[in-house]
Amino acid sequence: MLVLPSAALAQTTGASPEPEAPASGPTGLEDVIVTAQRREQRLQDVPVAVTAFGVKELERRQITDVRALTENAPSITFTATPYGNNDLILAIRGVAPGGVLPNVDQAVGTYVDGLYYARPEGSNFALVDVASAEVLRGPQGTLFGRNTIGGALNITTNKPNYEFGGSLKVGYGNYDALSATAIVNLPLVEDKLAARLVYGHVEHSGYGRNPTLGSDVADQNDDFVRASVRADIAPELRVDLSFDHYWGSNHQPLWVLNTYQAGLSPAMYAPYVAEPGSRISQAGINPVNDSRVYDFNGTITAELPFGVLKSISAYRNVYFEGASDLDGTPLPTADVREFVLDGEQVSQELQLSGASLSDRLNWTVGAYYFHEQVRNTPLTRIPAAIQDNTIRPDNKSVSVFAQASYEILPSLRFTAGVRAVKDTRGMTYTPARYVVTGNPTNAEPPASAITPGPCPFTAMGLNEAPGSCLYTPDDISF
Repeated sequence: MLVLPSAALAQTTGASPEPEAPASGPTGLEDVIVTAQRREQRLQDVPVAVTAFGVKELERRQITDVRALTENAPSITFTATPYGNNDLILAIRGVAPGGVLPNVDQAVGTYVDGLYYARPEGSNFALVDVASAEVLRGPQGTLFGRNTIGGALNITTNKPNYEFGGSLKVGYGNYDALSATAIVNLPLVEDKLAARLVYGHVEHSGYGRNPTLGSDVADQNDDFVRASVRADIAPELRVDLSFDHYWGSNHQPLWVLNTYQAGLSPAMYAPYVAEPGSRISQAGINPVNDSRVYDFNGTITAELPFGVLKSISAYRNVYFEGASDLDGTPLPTADVREFVLDGEQVSQELQLSGASLSDRLNWTVGAYYFHEQVRNTPLTRIPAAIQDNTIRPDNKSVSVFAQASYEILPSLRFTAGVRAVKDTRGMTYTPARYVVTGNPTNAEPPASAITPGPCPFTAMGLNEAPGSCLYTPDDISF
């Protein structure tokens, strides 16, 4: 409708159009500001391999989640776990974590407004109302920590401003896909206090179907809300507070048995090989996976005579409950019947940055503290056994860091940095075992066929709870 009137007007006159007036102001590329070195810099001044997207570019490319981001930046890949898009495995340049357990660190660190996401739950919904998203390729350990061997994903959200405004976007597509994003910006006290409210919703029906169980697979139903407040207490002192909550539910992804080779696998699996491109699941279970994430972030920025001091205090709570059929057949070869991840993290970071020697020397120093406690409970069903591999990691990390960049010539800089880290890891194991007798291929054995099995630590002399199963080794430090 917007194109037709302009096309009609262009045909109403045969006169030659007047030449356009030259654009006022400087020409050339617009400066892109990034925080790849934990302070604002022009992209061309950062000695890091960075792909940065501003708010306009994110909208133009329709990048609304982390998965879409990976399709627009080189060297970064996304893999969904058996529990759906609520769980992410990010890799950069082929460097990926060895697993998604809470005693395994991420190889690509995800940071939202300086808050490190130790667990991936909820990170796929972090790109709602953001100001920029930066993909930092290669090790970023000096400024971002030792959990960034492959790189880092650095996301900055839009902060409240002192103008009233808002927006509402609604979309609808096939598979009953419905998306909505609502934003309201509220100036509360002129040039002193403002608030911003954001709500996002995404849902669609299943991309596949389990006819035996009569339910969809690979569906989605996610909600997200963020509330942030900005207070300019003084010209040199600013406080930013934010809270966000993510909750999502989905059935497991479409997992099927792609191939079967006689002689390598039992014949009972042959009938369940899926046709190429099949969207029919023959899994014996189709559980609903639920995620609940709460984030609190408080950032204080003070401009001092010799630099900028920033304090980032954060708390994160993650709860995930679900299950997954890993073999894609009705047989209980590898069924995670119950999986619970319940944990919280607290962190505190102090940064001091500035410039000296007529701005030829830029420097950043800081300190970081992190503490995470998690309960990880996977209940796995294999043909002749049920295994409860509950672990309770307790992870602590303390570090100090410094980095400086000196301009030797206008087009030549020398940058060096150092970070000292001390990690302390604690662990509690309670791996209960049960034996399944009778027909171990039954997906749901009767209760009479399930009997307690031996604790694996008893034979090693490590069981600390006779009659049960418990082992707590000494903490280890790195």
